Amino acid sequence: MEIKLKSVSNERYPLCGFFIEGPDLESWLTILNDMGLNPSALELYALPSSVPNVIWGCLVLTNVNNLPETLGRFIGAHHISNKLIIPERTAIGPTLTTYDFEHLLGADRYVFHMDFGLFKLEEPISLSGHILVEDFSTAHTTKPIPYTAVDPLVNSFRIEATPIEELKAEMEARPKREKLENKPLNFREKARLKLYEQFLKVEEGEDGKAVLEKTTESALDKLAKFLGLDGPDVKDNLMNDFEQLSDRNKKEVDKLMDLLEKNPEDALRYAIPLDEHGYSRGERSADFKMQDRGLDFSLFGKLTGGGGGTVDLGDEYFRLQQQYRRSAEALEEKGDYEKAAFVYLKLLKEYFNAAETLRRGRMYEKAAYVYTKYLNNEIKAAECYEQGLIYDKAIALYKKHNNLEKVGDLYAIQGKQQLANTTYQQVVDGFLNQSKYLKASLLCRNKLMDMNQTQEILLNGWKNRSDARSCLSMYFSNITDADEAWEQVNFIQRHHLNPQNDVAFLHVIKQEFKARSSHTEKLRDLGYSMISKLLERGAISSDELLAFSKKDKRLVADTMRYTINKNKRMK
Repeated sequence: MEIKLKSVSNERYPLCGFFIEGPDLESWLTILNDMGLNPSALELYALPSSVPNVIWGCLVLTNVNNLPETLGRFIGAHHISNKLIIPERTAIGPTLTTYDFEHLLGADRYVFHMDFGLFKLEEPISLSGHILVEDFSTAHTTKPIPYTAVDPLVNSFRIEATPIEELKAEMEARPKREKLENKPLNFREKARLKLYEQFLKVEEGEDGKAVLEKTTESALDKLAKFLGLDGPDVKDNLMNDFEQLSDRNKKEVDKLMDLLEKNPEDALRYAIPLDEHGYSRGERSADFKMQDRGLDFSLFGKLTGGGGGTVDLGDEYFRLQQQYRRSAEALEEKGDYEKAAFVYLKLLKEYFNAAETLRRGRMYEKAAYVYTKYLNNEIKAAECYEQGLIYDKAIALYKKHNNLEKVGDLYAIQGKQQLANTTYQQVVDGFLNQSKYLKASLLCRNKLMDMNQTQEILLNGWKNRSDARSCLSMYFSNITDADEAWEQVNFIQRHHLNPQNDVAFLHVIKQEFKARSSHTEKLRDLGYSMISKLLERGAISSDELLAFSKKDKRLVADTMRYTINKNKRMK
């Protein structure tokens, strides 16, 4: 069972103190002094943060009569059954019985808060060890005029959706671009490169630049002498010229690969989209030429420019695909989620990765757009709108797909409790039409917080024999008062018991016998009476007696003997 805090409009439990957020003991004492509270009449407990070794704040416990009329900006603390302390305007869901508190919490006290979870209260802070009292001469002071603090409580918070026209304009905005200088080698340059390759033996260095092998250092001297060149910088000039000619002579795909690795942002202007055939667009096949293809960094802009014709990548397709993925990962690692999503969406055609990248980058509106337009997944889009606090669009999509419980949750988050309750009731009615009494009761109890309707639903589930045992078991678990529970046992026995459900009723009585500390004798007598009748009918085995008296060794022996004799008679 998962226990959660849920928001409620009315306080259900008595006030016992308040919370102060902040890790500094000095500030706590200052606040208590400003509120006119006597530290000797208080219990202070330090509370942990969700981050290790960090203090969230403190819990101040005292008699309610010691508290001021208003707590101002501080959240009140309320206690449940002297076992559990929770913030004001909250309640535990699902509702816990006295039995639950005793077995879950034992003799200890706990505080349950939405910021740090469940925390056991042990020893309060000894203020005497932290306060130094010194004698000062009496000084004349004036007391400020009392003022009324403005209650800062915010009932709800949401973000307005960006108008679709503005969103499209933002996405399709084109950044300024410049053409990349990429002139092919002329005849003289090709001849010069050929000459370099004959004289020089080079290898690729760590930075990707060409460097001479150590054994061929003298080759530069020979080349310079052959060309009739002299001077202190002649070797450097020859190497620079060789590197420039080599770069310009690379295959177009290799140039793009290098640029993607070294400067992926700039390379996006020259990259081509990949599809399942390994080409981009056009009617006739052509070799890949690296040029500014008119791609912008917007996610949804058109791919313009670059000339016509199909780009044939051949065996380079998969190498380029892998480099695109590495570039996308590098961009995301730098925090440039939109450009990483651009690579997935426009170049790799991996729409899911594009949407999830935008989602990780908290660009929820754009992620929702990708899910809707490219993946036709409006539920995922609704989740993105919900994460982005754009509740209106999320509600519209959840309604479209009949996820009314989620619609009710979003109404409740916005503080529209009446709309939330109306929607929740629709869900409850839908469950009842399908005879799903347990689901209807849980939603009614935990979200509508209508215990009367909850019990009525569970009783109808019992009477209509729809998961009858579970319905009746939950019916009794919702009753915290033992006397009332015993009265309901008698009422159901007299009015709603028949041969079709009496075995299930016996099992529920067994659970009540274990769970309740009072009326055990009455429950045992009722159980024995039912077992006697059911044994005569052959509906159960005699082992059911042990549920009411496991420690009675004679009863255990008699039960075993009865079972053995019965089996012999049946043979």
